[in-house]
Amino acid sequence: MKEHQFKKAINFLKQYESQLIVPDMNVTENTNAQSSIIGYPEKSFLGEKGYTTKLSRKKRWEILQEEILTEYPPQTVINKLADFIRRFKAQRNGSKRYAAAIAEWEYDIERVREAYKVIIKGY
Repeated sequence: MKEHQFKKAINFLKQYESQLIVPDMNVTENTNAQSSIIGYPEKSFLGEKGYTTKLSRKKRWEILQEEILTEYPPQTVINKLADFIRRFKAQRNGSKRYAAAIAEWEYDIERVREAYKVIIKGY
């Protein structure tokens, strides 16, 4: 009887499973000389907490977990990282010029998504 109720509760909770959504990061490259960073603040909430792709993956993850994800929801962090990717890809030759940073942002998006998704295994 209790096993049946437990399985029923698990099935109910699965309806509300949290799925973090990664926004579309495909953009058209801006071919004119004007910068696409005009109008953006110098630092985002990520940068204010010390996050930068110049750090190691381990150090970035520590900052994300200890400084950022304790204050901001995972979806907000994913959205900001995706915004970085779109913004830098949109610049002239941005996909090539910023390939290393873009790869790190993509890595961090996937890591946040995997770490914060709700998984109920075995039922």
